[in-house]
Amino acid sequence: MYSISALFCCDNIPPHTNIADRIWEEIIICIKCDEREIDKLTKQYFKEQEIDYEADNHIASWKYFKTIKKYELIDVRLDDLFIKNKIEIIEVFSRLLSEEQAQSLLSNCERDVDNKAPKIL
Repeated sequence: MYSISALFCCDNIPPHTNIADRIWEEIIICIKCDEREIDKLTKQYFKEQEIDYEADNHIASWKYFKTIKKYELIDVRLDDLFIKNKIEIIEVFSRLLSEEQAQSLLSNCERDVDNKAPKIL
């Protein structure tokens, strides 16, 4: 069982705001899979969440940007929940971010050089 945090970015088509005014979203999911499949399955899931929609005089285009954190979760109750309800992936958290907040998360992410998921009890 793993927790994965990723960033999405919303661009406007045609661009009508300054790039510094873009809206970002951080999404955290829990996924039950083999460690070797994490990257493939989460990237596939996040790509499926991308969406374009019509807004006032423009198209809002939400795109997956980057996975920023991953943790191995060790909690039997979560395992039981996923098994009982036949769940493989569930979104557990989402928040909108400013450009500045997103860049801060990205800079912290790039300082983390170890790609292995730390364990959380």
